[in-house]
Amino acid sequence: MKTLCLPVDGSDAAKATLAWALTTFTPSQHHWQFVSVVPKTDPQAVIETYQVEEALNAVNGAKATTEAAGGTVTKAEYIEAGPAEGIITFATNTQPDLLVIGSHGRTGLAKVVMGSVSQRVFAESPVPVVLYRNVK
Repeated sequence: MKTLCLPVDGSDAAKATLAWALTTFTPSQHHWQFVSVVPKTDPQAVIETYQVEEALNAVNGAKATTEAAGGTVTKAEYIEAGPAEGIITFATNTQPDLLVIGSHGRTGLAKVVMGSVSQRVFAESPVPVVLYRNVK
């Protein structure tokens, strides 16, 4: 079985990417991995506790959705790092067959100011990447 990895953060874009992946790749014919990235901050900060809870909710929600669709989840965890670095590190360590990442489709100034996590992951990933552009 092939292993698919999806970064999730609880956003509508991440949920849309998972929904697309579950209809595009037969859930029962793949192993699934989910990762959520929590920015590194002061370990005593209240915001980190909230971010960890959100990350756990995101991976557990993705896991429940995938298992309900008949998929087997082999990893569902969060890591502390910068968003792109965390996803790239996770893919390097777990070596999935395919990384499926969503894109918000930002352009122009928004892309310059906010950067593009999906673009960086696409460029630096050690494994093949499918980029799902969530257009609304």
